[in-house]
Amino acid sequence: MIIMINGAFGTGKSTVAEQLHQLLPDSMIYDPEEVTAKSG
Repeated sequence: MIIMINGAFGTGKSTVAEQLHQLLPDSMIYDPEEVTAKSG
């Protein structure tokens, strides 16, 4: 299952993702902004 969370800046997308991550066993969070920042 892939859950995509989309929305404007500052609306709580990361907060919702963290809460879902805690509720869903064996889940992971993929944040393309975080991956780009680490590789660039």
